Amino acid sequence: MNAQAQQALAPAQLRLLSSFFATGVTAVLSGHGGERLGMTVNSFTSLSLDPPLVLFGAQSDSSVLQAIRTSGCFTVNVLAADQTDISSQLARRGGPEKMRGIDTVTAPCGAPRLTGALAWFECALDRCEAAGDHLIVIGHVLDGGCQKTACEPLLFFRSAYRALRAVD
Repeated sequence: MNAQAQQALAPAQLRLLSSFFATGVTAVLSGHGGERLGMTVNSFTSLSLDPPLVLFGAQSDSSVLQAIRTSGCFTVNVLAADQTDISSQLARRGGPEKMRGIDTVTAPCGAPRLTGALAWFECALDRCEAAGDHLIVIGHVLDGGCQKTACEPLLFFRSAYRALRAVD
């Protein structure tokens, strides 16, 4: 019997099981027509060092995804532990209004970048691949940077924000 013919795990059970995998929290930002758009993403990962590629998953109907496809560029911003408010604000559904009160600068590619992010990746859209109700967005990393001061990352585990703690 092939994998597709087997019964699939219920979405609620998959969500529960996935909550046991701790992730970092990022904000993916893009824009077009003078509007800044952003969304919270915890599916971000590096894909390749040569060429430098990263990826994340986005809902197919995402306004941020549409901006990325239109502009051809985006930034991935690794959130610091003190940026839970930004994560919560960008996790809501909506459009440019979600960016109200969030400070950004414009990256050289033209996409907005969060001020105060722990680290950031400036990316050109490489391609999108369909995967269920999401698209896998692959970006070619053009540039990036990180804060020089010590601060902790924002983590998500068991459906809640968490702090990093050193293990002895």
